[in-house]
Amino acid sequence: MSVEMLYDPQKEAAVMFCNTSGQAFGPMLTDVSEDEAEDFLRWVEQDQGIDPRRLEVGELFKLVARWGGK
Repeated sequence: MSVEMLYDPQKEAAVMFCNTSGQAFGPMLTDVSEDEAEDFLRWVEQDQGIDPRRLEVGELFKLVARWGGK
């Protein structure tokens, strides 16, 4: 049970999803590479110590704004 990134290379966009429930959630990351999207998820989970599935959408948007990857 974990969070993964779904990435669309044509749109250069990614979104988080829970691989247990199959539910996508949170803000869409746009104008990012696949590596940048994965870096964001690692930053949230490992560096910040947060399970993004437990956050409200507004809190996830704040994390995107704080993320230094872009």
